Amino acid sequence: FGILAEIGWGTGDLFVLEAGLILELPEPWRLLLLGRLSSKITKKIGDKEIVVVKLDVNFKGELNFDDKYATFDAKVVKGSKVLMIDIRGDLAFRLTWGRESGFVISAGGFYPGWEPPTLGLPSYLVLDPEKMNKLELVIYEDNPTLKLSCYLAITSNTLQFGAALFFNYSWKFFHASAELGFDTIFFFSPFRFEAGLFAEVIVKAGDTTVAKVDLSGVLGGPSPWRFDGEATFSIWIFDYTVSVHKEWGDQDETRLDSIEAQPLLVEALHDPRNWQALPPPGRQQLVFLREQDNEQQEEQEVLRMQPEGALSVSQSVLPLELRLDKVGDQPVSGQREFAVDALVNGQAVGMDTRNDEFAPGQFLKFTKDEKVALPPYERFRSGGALQRDALIRSSLYREKEAAYEMKVYDSGRAVPRAEAPPEEETRFNRQLEGGSLRQSELGKMASTGRADFERAAFAEKQYAIVLAEGLSEFADVNRYRKGGNAMNRSEATALIRRIEEEQPELEDRLTLLPVGG
Repeated sequence: FGILAEIGWGTGDLFVLEAGLILELPEPWRLLLLGRLSSKITKKIGDKEIVVVKLDVNFKGELNFDDKYATFDAKVVKGSKVLMIDIRGDLAFRLTWGRESGFVISAGGFYPGWEPPTLGLPSYLVLDPEKMNKLELVIYEDNPTLKLSCYLAITSNTLQFGAALFFNYSWKFFHASAELGFDTIFFFSPFRFEAGLFAEVIVKAGDTTVAKVDLSGVLGGPSPWRFDGEATFSIWIFDYTVSVHKEWGDQDETRLDSIEAQPLLVEALHDPRNWQALPPPGRQQLVFLREQDNEQQEEQEVLRMQPEGALSVSQSVLPLELRLDKVGDQPVSGQREFAVDALVNGQAVGMDTRNDEFAPGQFLKFTKDEKVALPPYERFRSGGALQRDALIRSSLYREKEAAYEMKVYDSGRAVPRAEAPPEEETRFNRQLEGGSLRQSELGKMASTGRADFERAAFAEKQYAIVLAEGLSEFADVNRYRKGGNAMNRSEATALIRRIEEEQPELEDRLTLLPVGG
C-alpha cells in the first residue's frame, strides 16, 4: 500500500513535487519512493516572458529492510536549463549495511576505468559507469557547440572528480573541434592518487584530417612520484609522437621493514571481543541466561553460551586462507597463510565460514592498473563458527540398564514375583517417542536432524582461473589454495601473479572467468 502526494509552492509552477511512497510487506519489507520534481521561474522583460530557471528531475528510491540496502537515482531531464544554459545528467546513491557494507555516491559518473563496487546488490542495482550520463552544462548546442561536462563520486575508499570542456564548429566542409579536461582519483587506504590531463584539437576538411594535436598525461604518487605523458602532432599524413616517462622521489622506507603476521592474528584471536555466543536459531530456548552488567563481564572475561547455541569467532586484522604479501605497507616475513580449525574433545569438527570486509590492497600486491580496476573492499574469511551438532556432545554420561518390574494381581491371591522379561530395543525406542526428553528442543533436533535455513541472499561474484586459450579450467589451482577454483577477483588476480612467478611458462596464458554472483 502507499500514498501519493503533490506539493506546490509559490504561484504557477514555481515549485512542484509529485511523489509516491509505497510500503511493500510482509516479505520483503521495502519502502519505495517514486516522483518528479519540477520548477519554473520566469521574468517578464517588456512584452516578453523570459524563462530564468526550468528544472525537471525524475527520481526513484528504495529502502530494503530485509536485504539491508538503500538506493536512490535521479535524472535531470533534457530541457532543464538555467538562463540559456541547458542542464542534464544523472545522480546515484547506494548504501548497504548487511553482509557487505559500503556506499557509493555519484553525480555524473566515475573516474575512467574504475569499476564501482557491487556491494552485494542485485545486478540491476549495480552502477554501470557506461550507462551514467555526466552532468552537462550546454552553453551552445547547434553551431558552434560549447558544453562543459563534469562528475563527482565518493565511495568508501575513494574520492573522484573530473571535468571536460568541448567545442565544435563547422563552416562549409571544414570542421574544427577541441576538447580539454582532467580526471582525478584519490585512494584513502593505502593513500595514493592519480590525476590525468588531456587535450585534443582536430581540423578536418570533409572526412580528411588536416591537422591534429593530441596531448595526454597522468601524474601518480606519492612514494615515488610517476609521470607518463604523450604528445602527438599530425599534419595531413605526417605524424610525430613524443613520449615522456619519469619517476622521482624516494621509496617509502617503512615499506621495506618486514612484519610477522602470526602474532597479530594470535592477539586478535585472544581478544574476547572477537568471540561471540550465537543464540539458538529457533524461537524456543532451553534455558535463559541471567544478564550480567558490563563490570562483571570485564572482570570475568567469560563467554556464556546457550546449550544449543553456537560459538563464533571473527577478527578483522587479516584475511584467512590467503597468501599474504604484506600487512599495510610492510612485507610479511615468516608464516604468510593462516587458517582456523576447531577441536571438540580432541576431535576435529566442522566449522561454518565467517567472512568480513578487507581491503585487498592492504594485504596483496597489485599493479597500478589493477589497483584502479579492483574493488576497494572484498569479503575474505575472517573466522568460523562451530556447527551446532558439533557442540551438542559430552564425554560425561552414565550407562544404565533399561528394565522394569512385573507384578501380577489375580482375585486377591498373592502371586509370586515374576522376573521381568528383557527389554527389547525396538519397543523401548518406540516408548520413548512420547517422553519429555524426546519432545525437548535437543530431542527434536537429534531425532529429525532439522536445520534452520537462512533467507535467500544474492551470491557474491566469484572468479575461476582458466587458460586463456580455450577457457579450460586451470587444473593445478588446488596446489596454491584450499577451497577450489572459485574466489573473489582480488584473490584470483594475485594468485595468477603468484602462479606465473613459480611457473614462468604460464605467463600471459592465464585469465579470469566469472563463475557466479
